Amino acid sequence: MVTISKELFYEKISQDVKCTVIHYWSKNCAGGAFSPYVIKNIIVGAGTFFLPVYLLRMYLDYKRKNKNVVKRFVLNEIRAILYGISLGGTLIMNICLFKKLFGRIHYYNLIFMPAFISGFSLLIVSHENQVLNTLLFFNSFIETLLNKWGISSNKEVFLFMGLSGMLMYLLENRTEKIDFTYFWFYTPPLREHSLEEIKNSCQHEATCQSNIFNGALNYFLVGYGINATRSFLSNFKILPKYPRKFFQILFNKSNLTFGLFIGAYVGIYKFISCYLPKFNKIKKKWHGLISGILAGCTYIISPTLQVTVLAITTILQILYDIISKKFKITNHFYQRLLIFSFTHAYNLHNKFFFPETASMYYFKMVDACTNNVTKGIYENLISKYFM
Repeated sequence: MVTISKELFYEKISQDVKCTVIHYWSKNCAGGAFSPYVIKNIIVGAGTFFLPVYLLRMYLDYKRKNKNVVKRFVLNEIRAILYGISLGGTLIMNICLFKKLFGRIHYYNLIFMPAFISGFSLLIVSHENQVLNTLLFFNSFIETLLNKWGISSNKEVFLFMGLSGMLMYLLENRTEKIDFTYFWFYTPPLREHSLEEIKNSCQHEATCQSNIFNGALNYFLVGYGINATRSFLSNFKILPKYPRKFFQILFNKSNLTFGLFIGAYVGIYKFISCYLPKFNKIKKKWHGLISGILAGCTYIISPTLQVTVLAITTILQILYDIISKKFKITNHFYQRLLIFSFTHAYNLHNKFFFPETASMYYFKMVDACTNNVTKGIYENLISKYFM
């Protein structure tokens, strides 16, 4: 993969370069954006990518005895495909438009600016999926920044420990239930503040040993399941052709190590949380911070940058929630839309120009949802001007 700096871009891309370098399958700009080639590939790519996600959601809705599960599944799948077509088609259309407006292809009007505007396609999907997509793209944005900073594995462990302490401090000292969507895997129960001054007290009903063991076991299974599900979804296309792959994924060592990390994190957190009330010199408000920092050392079992990203994102969400409630800031769709558009633009720009630091989820997702149309565009651009 080639890194394309701003200087290299202007050295290789002259004023005479046409936008057909992007829509190389068509000499016509109008036909390039929403051509049968683009639409067909996005229908196949986006439809296949979102199918297992919505099948899983339909199953969960059925188990919860929700109504119209099939209708909701079909609508979600259709919306996802239309969203993909709009996102990809308007991106190419805006590349051509900016080329005509500015007289040439510039560094930021090749991908970043067109992608920002194409991000408005988010409005096609449901409110629930708007929130989920925005969170996923924001997570990819944070992951890309961390990749750019090049944090060593040792520093990554200490970074996670600090973030874990900060996050659990915020979660332990919250005064009301969380009413927004977030991806962090463990949330301690809401503290009964009437017990704040009672010494040697734990808020769980079972014994401390039972609470710690059950917590560690349950979250080991959660971690194992999350990692296995993630692998199943990413290999959804090839599973029907290679049934043995199912068992290879199910019993993969990475599931075990990730499960041990999540289970050990929760087990150690609960152990320290049970011990600290018996040590009367530390105020209860600091228990979450201390427990979170020490539990964070389990990150060394299965270092996963995406979990660090989840910690950062959840901290930012909680802080924003506190600020918005204090200053009575109303949440509107355009706030979510702007965050999505910016992170989409940044991530896609980075995928093309600095692929070695791109978020792996975003990198693979874009290629999968376009059935490798984006991969073809990148390879055509590189082979013509940067090889």
